[in-house]
Amino acid sequence: MLTQKLAMVGHPWLGLRWGLCRGVALLLGVVMMVTIGFCSPSSAQSSPEILWDTYGVPHIHSRDTQGLFYAFGWAQMQSHADLLLRLYGQARGRAAEYWGEDYRDSDVWVRTMGIPERAAEWYTAQNPDFRADLEAFAAGVNAYAQTHGDRIDQAFAQILPVTAIDVLAHQQRVLHFTFVVNPEEVADLALEAGDESARSPVRPLPPPGFLRLPHGAASSRGDLCAHAAKSSGRPQSHHCW
Repeated sequence: MLTQKLAMVGHPWLGLRWGLCRGVALLLGVVMMVTIGFCSPSSAQSSPEILWDTYGVPHIHSRDTQGLFYAFGWAQMQSHADLLLRLYGQARGRAAEYWGEDYRDSDVWVRTMGIPERAAEWYTAQNPDFRADLEAFAAGVNAYAQTHGDRIDQAFAQILPVTAIDVLAHQQRVLHFTFVVNPEEVADLALEAGDESARSPVRPLPPPGFLRLPHGAASSRGDLCAHAAKSSGRPQSHHCW
């Protein structure tokens, strides 16, 4: 704006510079439009559009939220389909069934924490509009898989179709039971509690299934679950720390 004002009061060379800047900006805009990727997944919801920029970032345009969620599911699959499907398989607690013994510990953790069952409860607790959004996201994932099955490793394609409950289970596993309650840290604390109790003749071992938290209070699986659920904003009767 300052350059424009100076050009208007008798600085022709600044006016020329301003014109050159506008020309360069216009040229860059044309280049971006030519190099940008375009994808319009077929959807009964609202025919959303996905624009992919040169950095591989999807920009989604939709007339409603369901179309937005649908396109987001499609875009997630286009970016990293195999990874997404593997994570959903782990969130089901069935990864060892799909991909072998290496996933046994992951499945034990998911099942012990009750993630699949709680995900189903969370799904029914949502209002109808948001349930529809979750279903639209899952539909976008599945539509991409049906359209571009040749781009998906068949080892991961076996978990299809994905459901809205899978989406919520994945959220729980990654956020609440990996970042908030980390399984490796829980295992280490359990070992430390066992060693400490074994060295002290006056302190009995904790009951089976209990863990000793950092401040010394015993906590069961239910307490861990309550803490994780508390972090999500769901009402609780108690929590572990």
